[in-house]
Amino acid sequence: MNYDENYDDEPERLPRRNPQAAKHEGEAYQPRGARRSAPAYSAYHDEGARRRIGYDAESDAPDSERGVSGAYQARSSDARRRYESTYPRQTAYRSASDRSYRSRDEGYDEGYDAAPRGTYRQERPRPAGRSRSYGRRRSHTGRNAVIVMLIAVMAVMIPFAVKSGLFSGVTSAGSVGDMLGSVPSPEVPFDDVFATPAATALPEFTPLPTFAPTEAPTEVPGRVLDPNKKAIALTFDDGPSKYTREILASLAEVDGRATFFVVGERLDNYSETLQMEYDAGCQIGMHTYDHANLTKLSSSKILKEINSTNDLIYKYVGEYSTIVRPPYGSVNSKVKETVEQPLINWSLDTRDWESRDANSVYNEIMNNVEDGDIVLMHDLYSSTAEAVSMVLPKLVEEGYQLCTVEELFELKGMELHSGTVFRSAKPESD
Repeated sequence: MNYDENYDDEPERLPRRNPQAAKHEGEAYQPRGARRSAPAYSAYHDEGARRRIGYDAESDAPDSERGVSGAYQARSSDARRRYESTYPRQTAYRSASDRSYRSRDEGYDEGYDAAPRGTYRQERPRPAGRSRSYGRRRSHTGRNAVIVMLIAVMAVMIPFAVKSGLFSGVTSAGSVGDMLGSVPSPEVPFDDVFATPAATALPEFTPLPTFAPTEAPTEVPGRVLDPNKKAIALTFDDGPSKYTREILASLAEVDGRATFFVVGERLDNYSETLQMEYDAGCQIGMHTYDHANLTKLSSSKILKEINSTNDLIYKYVGEYSTIVRPPYGSVNSKVKETVEQPLINWSLDTRDWESRDANSVYNEIMNNVEDGDIVLMHDLYSSTAEAVSMVLPKLVEEGYQLCTVEELFELKGMELHSGTVFRSAKPESD
């Protein structure tokens, strides 16, 4: 390889241990891109040009006088001296093929005077207390194998030693002795210690008793009415209202039922209360849409009053009503001919709408009630709800069955049909 005077201007051509060392070469260093774009780059790579430049710089004499081989050797030795003074030779610790040693040497040299650049260092001082294997990864495979073998031997020998009598004191009465078992003794020969215990007979299996399946009852318990006992029908007009739920609660306490003749224009606001009446087993009757006197209306308007209310009842409870209570109890021949449902009036009027007094309502019922009566009240007043809570337990105590209108007539064996006004379930009722 030819070296010339332009050697320092072309550091890229020399084999280096670390290309990054060029950063410390001085201001003559240029990035690789800059060197490639330099105008004299091609001249340095032209072998003839390098020789000419080198010969001219070495001597003004021609090659024939100086000798080509002598000039070449002079230039080569001079270039090697410059190279060795600038770039240190690679050692075994700084070999390019073993970077791990190189990284350890950098830490190894800390705290020591580094050798001058360009010198060959065959040995380095080693810190006191560090072995030659410093920095090398140690393998513990052999040690781990020995430990595993010792554990396995102990796992086999310890139970054998225990059963051989070495730990005979351990087999005394107690949980530990019971766990380890017997040891050889005059009473227990050595061979019997490891003998298979005799099989014990299993207890005889006792079959579990079998039970015959219980037959389901043919009849579901429910509300039973006795035709031989007294019965009345409690009715409430003009609702639902905010007091209706109190009346329902009082009926539930005595397992009683009632009939609610509702006004159609109130159902949208009290639809949930209407559903509670139906779910409680009470009967829903119609009391027209806006409490109109049917005797003063035409046949078409009578039907409109009845049918519009019945449609709302079906909307909220899923069932049409089958009975009608005419407002004010007013009925004429036109009403009887037009209305297609039975017309239900009353036989006992509590006049709760007039007195608005719970005691008055209570006395009116208890002083006048009879078997088969249809009792008229209104669930619009708090006094009525209070009177109901007072009178229901008393009626049940006196043997009255609290029924709906439909239940009352069925219990008394009377048939309800359209075009007829019914005031009670008594035989003399028209």
